[in-house]
Amino acid sequence: MVTRWYRTGTVTLSELSDIVVGNDTHWKSAMDRPSAGDIFIASGHYELYEISEVTSDTEIKLDRTFTGDNSSNTNYAIIRHASASDITHLNLALSALIQRKDEYISKFDDLISSEDDTFTWTDRFGEEHQLATLNKYKNDLDDLLNDIHNIVTSKSAQVLTDAGFVDTLYHLLVTETNSILSKIGLTNKITEIPEQGSPISIKPDQSNYYEIVLGLYTGNNNRTPISIDTSTLERNILYEVTLVLEQSHTGLGKVDFLDDIKWIAGMAPVLSYEAGSQDVVTLMVIVKSDSSGYETRMIRGFYTGCWIEPA
Repeated sequence: MVTRWYRTGTVTLSELSDIVVGNDTHWKSAMDRPSAGDIFIASGHYELYEISEVTSDTEIKLDRTFTGDNSSNTNYAIIRHASASDITHLNLALSALIQRKDEYISKFDDLISSEDDTFTWTDRFGEEHQLATLNKYKNDLDDLLNDIHNIVTSKSAQVLTDAGFVDTLYHLLVTETNSILSKIGLTNKITEIPEQGSPISIKPDQSNYYEIVLGLYTGNNNRTPISIDTSTLERNILYEVTLVLEQSHTGLGKVDFLDDIKWIAGMAPVLSYEAGSQDVVTLMVIVKSDSSGYETRMIRGFYTGCWIEPA
């Protein structure tokens, strides 16, 4: 909430200097940051100064030199004048959105162009995740192709024609390729679950897109139980799953998510009502494991509150 006063952090003041140095002040990056034209006053001093420029998170310039004594770790206050208007608040919010967009673009560049195996991604909740770069995936695929090449070239032409070896080679290709795709959360497999009136288990490492027809579930007040199976997930890898929930009958299709899912804005989905309508839910799933083997499971849920009308 933006107030008429800004008091974050402390300052260092130098006699006869027009520069104020801040500590943990965030004058440039805070959503409610001050701006040129606001009024500065230091604790213990009664003279008011106008801010002529906000140069960084920890530095502002006054309209004239400070006349008091040198001091450090001093409390202060900025009285909003220029930054108090609604237009200024809107500009601050737009500036913060542009800054966040630039940060996402920078992280996307890391994903594409970094020569390292991993990079740090900070999600919208402020939590950091170590994710593999495209360079890592390329190296894994190159290693797989080299392994296959070595297997093929080490066998004679007669062995290559043997059905058993061909089956083994095909199995190796399928298994290793699926393993790599699973590790990067790109199974690209559509799973269709027709109306069945029974509990449903979601496996993020086997499919990242589920089309589910919600039937009349016997018991539990007609609420179909849906659970997320994380037992076979690669640890410390982020998986994303999309659920398309379709109503088979008007007003009957309800769900119970059995897992501890943290929903955006703290609200679980309220599904549509009409038969044939579809709701789209996105889940982000990760099982974190530390060096001691302790594991924590986190599931984030996103739902817009809108639905797709029946065809």
